[in-house]
Amino acid sequence: MSDTRLDDLATRYKKGVAGRYRAIGPGEIGSIPRGRCFASPKIDGELWFAELADGRATLFTRNGRRIADSPAVTALTAAAGRAKARMVIAGELHARDGSPRPRVGDVATALAAGKHERLAFRAFDVVEFGDGPPPVAYEDRLAALREVFAGSA
Repeated sequence: MSDTRLDDLATRYKKGVAGRYRAIGPGEIGSIPRGRCFASPKIDGELWFAELADGRATLFTRNGRRIADSPAVTALTAAAGRAKARMVIAGELHARDGSPRPRVGDVATALAAGKHERLAFRAFDVVEFGDGPPPVAYEDRLAALREVFAGSA
């Protein structure tokens, strides 16, 4: 897929989905709709995207930044080999520095210093599957992520 199309897809996801995320406090737990819910650990990093296609991986942001060579890209390339179809995935690029909780500032520091070996990518959603939209139900998108990232840390 062209870089421009990937950037546009990432921008639409940021505005339409990720831009509406919000934290809730303990007093707001009752505001969560009844029914099946999914929760994940809070990872404080930057929203990045990965395209997995033909056994290759591209790590990118909506503003055109790319990382071509890093342990995160190597791990994504291994996952790309398990993908049954082309996928664009949303995730959090975060720093691995041994601290109990990653912080967004650590990502900016590692990127500015070119220390890509400190970075990891944690997938949390499927943005595109094959040549079209992903499954509507999050449970189905999560199943696709689990299949592709089976055995990954």
